[in-house]
Amino acid sequence: MKKILFLSLIFFLAPVLFIQANYFSWSTYDTWPNFTKVELKSDDLVGWLNMAVGDFNGDGKAEIAVARGRDQKPEVIIYDNEGNELKRFLVFQEVFLGGVSLTAYDIDSDGKDELIVGAGPTGTAHVRILDGDGKPKIHPGFFAFDKNYSGGMSVAVGKVLNKTDVNIIVGSGEWKDPVVKIFSLAGKLLKELKIKDFPPSLGIKVQTVDLGGDGQDEFIVSGNYGNKSSVAIYRNDGSFINNFKVFDDSFIGGVKVASTDLNEIKGEELVVVSNAADQPKVVMVDGFGKILKAGQALFGDDILARGANIGIGDINKDGIKEVVAMPNYLLVDGKNIIDKKISVKIKKQELQPLDRGVPLTTFQVSTGKWDMPTPIGDFKILNKSPRAYSKKYDLYMPWWMSFKSGYGLHELPEWASGKKEGENHLGIRVSHGCIRLGVGPAKWMYDWAPLGTVVEVREK
Repeated sequence: MKKILFLSLIFFLAPVLFIQANYFSWSTYDTWPNFTKVELKSDDLVGWLNMAVGDFNGDGKAEIAVARGRDQKPEVIIYDNEGNELKRFLVFQEVFLGGVSLTAYDIDSDGKDELIVGAGPTGTAHVRILDGDGKPKIHPGFFAFDKNYSGGMSVAVGKVLNKTDVNIIVGSGEWKDPVVKIFSLAGKLLKELKIKDFPPSLGIKVQTVDLGGDGQDEFIVSGNYGNKSSVAIYRNDGSFINNFKVFDDSFIGGVKVASTDLNEIKGEELVVVSNAADQPKVVMVDGFGKILKAGQALFGDDILARGANIGIGDINKDGIKEVVAMPNYLLVDGKNIIDKKISVKIKKQELQPLDRGVPLTTFQVSTGKWDMPTPIGDFKILNKSPRAYSKKYDLYMPWWMSFKSGYGLHELPEWASGKKEGENHLGIRVSHGCIRLGVGPAKWMYDWAPLGTVVEVREK
C-alpha cells in the first residue's frame, strides 16, 4: 500500500503539516517539536501529483484534494484530516493524460470551498469550477488560451481587481512567453498581462497574496522547473512590487508559493517550497523577501530532487490554519534511479530530463523529418559547444550537445545575423536529424546535462 504521512509542526501561530509518501523517516525543525502523523489510505498514488487544501463539505475542517499529474487519468481524490478517502472523481475526460493543476476557494461564500482546475500540457487550456463532489458550478468551463495552445497552465483565485469580485487567475505553461490572465468567474477575460521577469517557454505558476491586509489581493508569479527560485509580486495593473530569490543561484528547480497570515501582523506572508532539483525545503518570508524562517529540508534524502506541493487550511477545526506539504512525485515500488538521463519520444515530439528516475519537466522539440530521421537508440552526450556552426547548411546551432556523430541537441538554428530558423516548427518533424529545442529550454538543458549524460531516443 502506498502511504502518505502528515507531519504537523509549529511556526508562529501556524502549525505546519508535512505529508511524506512511502517513508517513515522524518526531518524536523528543532524549534517546531510538536508533530502529528496521519496516513493517507490509498494504494494507487504514484507519479506526479498536485494538491490543494480546502473545506469542500462545509464541516469546518479542511480536506486534502490530490490531483494526478502527467501520464495519469485526470482524477482528483479528496481525503479527510484522518487520511480517509472521502471521494474521487474525474475532472476532465479520462483519455486526457496531461495532468491537472488545481486550487481551492469559496467562490460564492456558502461555507464550502470549490475546486478550480486547469488542464495540464497536451490538452486544451480548459478551466473548470467544481464543487466538492466534482460537479460543475456556474458553467461547464472555459478556455484560458486559444484552443490550439497545449502547454498547460497554473490556476489561482483571489480578489485582484477590486475588493468585491472574485477572479480566476491563470498563468501560462510550457512553450509560451509568460502571460498572466485574469478572468471573471463566468470565464470572461478581464485583463491580460505579459510577465517579463521569467524566461520564455518554461512556464510559470501563479498565486495570490493580500500584502496590505486590505482585502484586495496582489498576484504572485514563480517559475516551473528550469527557473531559479525567484518570487515576483505584482499589482493588478501589472506593475512590479517586489522580486526576490529564496534559494541560492545554483538552484534551478522553481518554487511553489502559498500565502497566509503567519504572525498576526497586518497582511499575509508567503510560504515557499522548492519545486524540484533539490531536497524539498520550505522558507517563510514576508512580501519583501525578509526571511521569517530559514530554509529547512522537509523530508529525508529519499525524495531528493522531487520537490513538494504546498497548501493551507484548518485541517483539525482548531481555528488555526495548517500549512500542508507533500512530495511532487511518488516513485513506483520505491524505485530510485540515481543518474541523469535525457528521454526523447519521437511520436510525441517531446524531451524529458530525468533525475533519479523522475521526469523533471517536458520540453517540446522538433526531430528529423521523415526522409532525414533522428537516429533511434541509446547514446551519450559526446561534446558541447555554446554556438556550433554547420558549414553544410551555413547555420549556427546555439547550445549544441552532440550525442552521435553529425547529430545533436541544440536551440533553434540561426543565421549569422541571429535570425532564428523554424521558430513555429516545434512539435513538428522538420530538422535534418538533430533534436531542436526552443529558446530557453536549450540553454537550460545545456547547463543541466554534463558530458556522458545518457540520451535515450525512442519512437514512442
